[in-house]
Amino acid sequence: MKGSHIRSTLAAYKPLKYAINNNCRAAVLVPLKYSEKNKEKYEVILTRRAAELADHGGQVSFPGGRIESTDSSPEHAALRETQEELGIVPQDIEIIGRLDDMITITGFHIVPILGILPNKISYFPDFHEVARVFSVPLYWLMQPQNWKQHTIQYKSQTVHFYSAEWNGENIWGATAQIIQNLIKVLKYWGI
Repeated sequence: MKGSHIRSTLAAYKPLKYAINNNCRAAVLVPLKYSEKNKEKYEVILTRRAAELADHGGQVSFPGGRIESTDSSPEHAALRETQEELGIVPQDIEIIGRLDDMITITGFHIVPILGILPNKISYFPDFHEVARVFSVPLYWLMQPQNWKQHTIQYKSQTVHFYSAEWNGENIWGATAQIIQNLIKVLKYWGI
């Protein structure tokens, strides 16, 4: 999985964008970096949110949050939130594209921004927001057998979602949906 091939594929992808509505707008960074063990393989960086947080406490997520009126773009919001949560300065992140906008069942309009991190990057998590930072190999996430499909009823609505278990961390909800979109895009282009 060559880095230049992923960069060009994701840069060329035209994501679905939804009109701004009454949903709470948010942006997340989907950070990728080369594996420490295998420089040809990417890892996806994830966080587990602090349990005390009002929104999605204790859940696995990407760095990100609400798009503020002072943010010039979703990319700006994702970079700002990543710096606040993980201590990574925007200059250390190479933005390579976007994935499809997503409207969650809890009322968030999420814009996923794809970024590449330098291989030698240090995290300085804000432990009021982030309990843990970890990575999952992209090739592992792309294996269908590592995912389970679920169906639940939520507010009289049938909801289908994916989940995956990685080293004791449960990846599900919006985070899993964003990863599934990334996998779909990469597989469409034969990566």
